[in-house]
Amino acid sequence: MKPVEQTIIHVPGRENGNCFAACVASLFEVHIDEVPNFCAFEGPLAWYDAARAWCRSWGYDLGTIGTLDTVTHWADTPPGDHAIASVPSPRGPWKHCVVVDRHGVVVHDPYPGAPIGHHAADAIEFDLVIAAYEPYPTQPAELGL
Repeated sequence: MKPVEQTIIHVPGRENGNCFAACVASLFEVHIDEVPNFCAFEGPLAWYDAARAWCRSWGYDLGTIGTLDTVTHWADTPPGDHAIASVPSPRGPWKHCVVVDRHGVVVHDPYPGAPIGHHAADAIEFDLVIAAYEPYPTQPAELGL
């Protein structure tokens, strides 16, 4: 994981920030310009569908792996050491994405200049944790059958 800062700040009613894209860029260790601002896509779950398509273009998939209750003991779950969590923003009444480790500890907040650890672990309410992972084969041909 290579920390990447978001370049678009959320402005309520006007513009969706790109904290989620910055977290994806952090996981894939690429420049923020290489990742679309998925949250700018309109429609129910359009951001998720677009993010999955982008991850698949890199040979990975994207999936929900739970909430804080299920993530705190995530030792045997793909994708590796980090995932993206949706948490309450410290800057307003909206959600914000951060990178967490396998124990649910915030290791990167993509907000420009945000110090690591400014989210107190016992104060975080995780709504959703998603992770990029190498997809499991699902078709007989993919399994070599």
